[in-house]
Amino acid sequence: IYNCRIYRCPADAFSFTGHKNLLIEHSVVDQRGNSQGVHADAFVNIGTGANNTFRYNVVRWNGQQIYIAESTHDNLAVYGNIFGGDSSGSQGAKGVHAQSANPVVNFLLVYNNTFVNLGSSSLSLGSNTRGDVRNNIFFNVAAPSFGGTTHDFNWFESGESRNGEAN
Repeated sequence: IYNCRIYRCPADAFSFTGHKNLLIEHSVVDQRGNSQGVHADAFVNIGTGANNTFRYNVVRWNGQQIYIAESTHDNLAVYGNIFGGDSSGSQGAKGVHAQSANPVVNFLLVYNNTFVNLGSSSLSLGSNTRGDVRNNIFFNVAAPSFGGTTHDFNWFESGESRNGEAN
């Protein structure tokens, strides 16, 4: 799926399952679900999946922006995206969330993304998530949870080191 523009969507913008999905250059903006009491995700990967890629997307969403849900996932790549909430960072937006109840998320790559104004969590990865998180920018966000991934060379706006990372 390539280059879609979704604006003011009251439900999940993209919901998919399976293998070799490429979601590239989308703009998903201003989810209305929170004000209507509806839970909605920008991108939700449901069921077993492998070799799925999210790249060069711009997401400004007050719910979960990429939600990896249910079952086992292998070789997921998230790179070159901008994940944002409202300017106060107080909304319940989550950048990338791997459900902690998943049996396993094998080899999740989160590279070269910008996470800005995310009040709930920029990254929320469960302990069964394996992979690598590198070269991301975290600005005005709640502290990330890296789960079982390796992580380094990430920058935080405070200039301080988090989880042993140098800035």
